[in-house]
Amino acid sequence: MNSSTQSIIDNLKKNNIIQEGEFTLKSGQKSNIYIDLRKVISFPHIHEQVCKELVNKINPDLKIDLICGTPYGAVPYASYISISEKIPMIFMRKEVKSHGTKRLIEGNYQENMNVLLIEDVTTTGGSVAEATSKLEDHGLNVVQIITIVSRCPLMNMNVNNIPVNYLIHMNDIIPNYTRQDINQIIQKKKSRICLAADVDTMNELVKLIHKVGNDICVLKLHSDIITDFFINFKENCKKLKTLKQIYDFKIWEDRKLADIGSVMQKQINIIKEWADIVSMHPIAGYDSVKNIQGIDIIFIVELSTKGTLTNNNYRLDVLYIAERIKNVIGIVCQHKFSDKLMHFVPGISLVDKKDNMGQQYNDPKDRNFADVFVVGRGIYKADDPKVAVNKYKKLTFHE
Repeated sequence: MNSSTQSIIDNLKKNNIIQEGEFTLKSGQKSNIYIDLRKVISFPHIHEQVCKELVNKINPDLKIDLICGTPYGAVPYASYISISEKIPMIFMRKEVKSHGTKRLIEGNYQENMNVLLIEDVTTTGGSVAEATSKLEDHGLNVVQIITIVSRCPLMNMNVNNIPVNYLIHMNDIIPNYTRQDINQIIQKKKSRICLAADVDTMNELVKLIHKVGNDICVLKLHSDIITDFFINFKENCKKLKTLKQIYDFKIWEDRKLADIGSVMQKQINIIKEWADIVSMHPIAGYDSVKNIQGIDIIFIVELSTKGTLTNNNYRLDVLYIAERIKNVIGIVCQHKFSDKLMHFVPGISLVDKKDNMGQQYNDPKDRNFADVFVVGRGIYKADDPKVAVNKYKKLTFHE
């Protein structure tokens, strides 16, 4: 999501065009957010802002002869673009009138002309599919569809094999609740500690959670090193969910996924059975991660190890992607990078400075920009993990 899109969303919220409550949509679906784009015409600066962004979405490689807005919410936008871009407009009725010319499509057109179809809000795609069929029944070719807001769960939607481009997806509007929840837990517990519980068995993990669960905001796991995790998979998932509810923390599976999108989605479909968050190396690029669903994501920007290969160019590329994907809630890093993302900082220790496998530790006071401090051996290997977690908790908390 670019800054222009965010500005549109901010203006829509400011002027009560995006409303929160309990609503039934035209499709019959229930929603706690309603978007009344018909109000936009009462705010010329927003109307102009939206239309300019719609123009930016027009594919310059397509030959477009006509523009049409779905009846009737999209008509003002199509009209504006028709005038500004000098594209002839046609007008579609919802139904044929019983008087006058009795035409469904008004305006001058000929068969085989190419049409740009504008929609205001798309949920199931039913309205835009109906409009496309009517235009095609009149011998016209719909070559591009642009909607202002897509409520479709799929990030990539097609109608009659035509991709539906959008300015705003509902994921851009709905706040990220995991991020909100973590911040609320931090303030409630006065703790910015994420426990990196790199233990070997479920029994060790459960005992550790009972000792420190009240004092952490996030529990970070490597389920693949817990030797009996997948032996009693369903039971262990249920156990973790119960402990999460009792002690109120989020679960982060630190799997560091790094594959093509379809493979990562299959991995996530399993991981989401016990975790709220998964870590990822977006090495495959934006297109491989932008449509990942079902879980929130932390991108690896920097590691705390000596000789890490995450150089500056890679870090900048990862940040560029992270700030444009709704369910990326934060980054693993060693420096402050972004005001839009949570910073999860590993390698925190009050005792050790390094180990014999490349890990480098830092004093928490040297990483005071962190939103969440990731502490592992300093807690779970301590003689008394409860005492240790409270020591880290007091040293790292800031409002």
